[in-house]
Amino acid sequence: ITMGRLIRADDAAGEYPDDRRRSVLLGKIVRAMAPLNLPIAESIAGHIEKSNAHALWQGEALMAIVKALARDDPRRAEKVARRIVDLGMRALALTTVAMAVYADDPQDAEWLLENAERIARAGPEQQILAGMTKIAAQSDAERAEQIAHKMNNPGQALKDIIAIISVRDPERAEQIAKSISDPACKAGAIISLCENSPQRT
Repeated sequence: ITMGRLIRADDAAGEYPDDRRRSVLLGKIVRAMAPLNLPIAESIAGHIEKSNAHALWQGEALMAIVKALARDDPRRAEKVARRIVDLGMRALALTTVAMAVYADDPQDAEWLLENAERIARAGPEQQILAGMTKIAAQSDAERAEQIAHKMNNPGQALKDIIAIISVRDPERAEQIAKSISDPACKAGAIISLCENSPQRT
C-alpha cells in the first residue's frame, strides 16, 4: 500500500455520508498510515469523532500511533494515549508506552502502569488487566505476572504469559505454569509449554 493511495482513501472516506462507516474507514487508514507517515496518520485520526459511539475506532487508530511512537518518542506517545476516549484502550495504550520505556526508565514506567491500573478500575477491570498482562509479557514477564495476580482469577492471564514467553524463557514459563492453581488453566499452560519447547520434534 502506497502513501498516495492511503491519502486518496482518506479523501474518499471523508465524503462518506454515514458517520459510523466513516469512522471505521478512517480508523483503518490510520492503522495503515502510521508506519509510513505519523504526522499524517495523527491528522487523520483527529477527524474520527470522539463520542462514545465512535470510541472503538478512535481508540484503535490512536493505539496504532502510540505503538509507532512509543520507543522513539514516549512523551508524545503518552499524550496520544491520553486522548483515547475508550477507558480500556487508553489503559492498554499507556501500558504500551510504559513497557517501551521500562528498561531505561523503570520509575516512569511504573508511574504509567499505575495510571493504567487506575483507569482499569473505572472500566471493565478484569478485561483491561488481562490486556495489560499480554502487553507487559512482550518485554517483562515478571511485571506481567504482577499485573496478572491483581485479577480475581489470574489463571488465564498467566497462561497467556506462558504462551508469549515460552520460547524465549522456557524456565520462567515452567515456573509460572507450576504456580497456576486453576486445573484447566494449568493444563492449557503445560500444553503451551510442550508446543513451544525448543526440544520439540
